[in-house]
Amino acid sequence: MKSELKMSDGGIYLTVFDRDCLTALVARMLQSGVDSEDLRELEEILTSASIVEDRGSKNRIVTLDSTVRLKDLDFNCEYVYTLVLPLQGNVKQRKVSLLAPIGRAMLGRTVGDVFDVEVPAGFRTFRVEEIHQARR
Repeated sequence: MKSELKMSDGGIYLTVFDRDCLTALVARMLQSGVDSEDLRELEEILTSASIVEDRGSKNRIVTLDSTVRLKDLDFNCEYVYTLVLPLQGNVKQRKVSLLAPIGRAMLGRTVGDVFDVEVPAGFRTFRVEEIHQARR
């Protein structure tokens, strides 16, 4: 298990807690007949991410319940979102499901990471500016 973060390598990181929670979520959804491209992409993230211990990763990795400040590099504006489980998603409260394209793209990122997301208007490029983790 990887125990320290190299903040500049651009990889995706998941805490042990998030990996276990998301693995169980994917399994439950597949067992209940839900099978979508979004779910398959989440499975890919789970298998390719580097796993880190929860200790010491607070405010360093976008995890479930993280509040993230993103900069849209295409339009030079900022957004703040909280990454949540699918049933907790609420656009008005800026709670983004981890199954939404922006949610999957944020998951496991670190401050300074730049990533592209396909949104209804096309592709957009974002940079993670700040991460605040809810207490667990």
